[in-house]
Amino acid sequence: MIIDKLFYNSFIVIEAMNSTKEKIKVTALQLFLERGYSVGINEIIEKAGSSKGSFYHHFKSKEQLFVETVDRYFFSDLEQLDFLDDIAMSFRAKVINLVKRRYIPFKAVNKFLPHQKMINYLNVISEYPKHKELNEKSKIHFENFIGALEKIMVRAAEKGIIKKNFDIRTLCFQIGLLVDGSLVDAIIMHHSISKAEEGCLSAVNQLLDLLE
Repeated sequence: MIIDKLFYNSFIVIEAMNSTKEKIKVTALQLFLERGYSVGINEIIEKAGSSKGSFYHHFKSKEQLFVETVDRYFFSDLEQLDFLDDIAMSFRAKVINLVKRRYIPFKAVNKFLPHQKMINYLNVISEYPKHKELNEKSKIHFENFIGALEKIMVRAAEKGIIKKNFDIRTLCFQIGLLVDGSLVDAIIMHHSISKAEEGCLSAVNQLLDLLE
């Protein structure tokens, strides 16, 4: 498996794939997407062109590899949120920018492994509840999204940009569910992250029209 560069959107990582650990992660990502957690360590090692010694030097178990791989490729879209404090950016632009970031991992992986069918993402997502650490990371990731959105909304309400007669926390939670729901819908129904993003952004924009 030969991979020269990995392009990964906002935290953009462009790196030569000469690191044994990175080769194992990228190989594992592909195999986990193809067949889920049932993939064996020996197959991952073989396809990565590595050895058991190298594998266990970097990972103590397949569980650790799985958690680190998912964390790296699916939970990194909210790492850089400097725009939240950008006074030149409008309220709506901040909300839309934040929502778009939730689609970054899926779009990036889809470009990185274009042969994978969207339905294969379920092989990874369905494993979240079965792995305590990953399940916790998933919850924290969702809370981080809600928290960032709430920060934008509170500031907008304080400035009189949006109405104040609603529960901001509940609204942010509902938008979070809307985003995550659109991703699942894209995987199961439309097989297109772009369509999911387009539909969700349209719904969010209509909601913002009601708030402003």
